[in-house]
Amino acid sequence: MARNKTICPIILPIAMLVWSLMSGCTHNNGDIGPWFGAWMLNAIEVDGQPSDEYPTDTQVWKFQSTVINVSQIYPHHYIYDSFGSWEQLSATKLELNFGHYDNATLPGEERYEPPVYTHLPKGAAILDIVTLTDKKMVLTYLANDGVTYTYRLSK
Repeated sequence: MARNKTICPIILPIAMLVWSLMSGCTHNNGDIGPWFGAWMLNAIEVDGQPSDEYPTDTQVWKFQSTVINVSQIYPHHYIYDSFGSWEQLSATKLELNFGHYDNATLPGEERYEPPVYTHLPKGAAILDIVTLTDKKMVLTYLANDGVTYTYRLSK
């Protein structure tokens, strides 16, 4: 009988710990489907041809909630982050908005500016969703000058 009294105080805290870990949140503001997570930008094409301006450093696009974070990882692990918002408008349309600001930063400047190599505007841009699976994403953007940019990403 004494044995059961010592097991219960040990099992109960362990069970509560396991239960609390299982109920943890990994998706801020809910599940966003295949968008969630870090996407490696593998290539950019300009009118169907590989971009000469695409940097060879690592580029990662991260989606969570309604925020997109584009990280440029340079040699010696220097990272420059750009922040914007995103919204899937339909099954084939994605809006990226790099026109945000704060008290110290003007709209679309510094950390709210899209990376230059993307040719995305400061502000909102509508992209076509060509492919979107859990592991592969292809997006296209038709710029105001008539040039089509294709972004190939993977997890």
